[in-house]
Amino acid sequence: MGALVGKLAEIMPDAAGEPEEEIYLWPDCAQAWDVFWQLKGQWHSGGMGGRTGLSLACVRAHLDELGVDPGPERRELWQLLLDAQDAALEAWAQLRERDAA
Repeated sequence: MGALVGKLAEIMPDAAGEPEEEIYLWPDCAQAWDVFWQLKGQWHSGGMGGRTGLSLACVRAHLDELGVDPGPERRELWQLLLDAQDAALEAWAQLRERDAA
């Protein structure tokens, strides 16, 4: 899923605000994808440096609210969310570098 988030962060919308490319999501990643986008307002910000990571306390609270019980499924979902976070941070850093050049 991390590679998918990185790819999506690189896709620039066209004039109508639509992505230029269609991306397909594996069904196994659908829950993590939905939860990741539900958390879009839960990022820590480092000022001029941009986002620094998800608020993990908010992620835990959100999973609790969704009723995702502790166990293997939640641990797998947690790891997918961390992978998506890392990929998004990497893609945003690459975009900043590209824009600075």
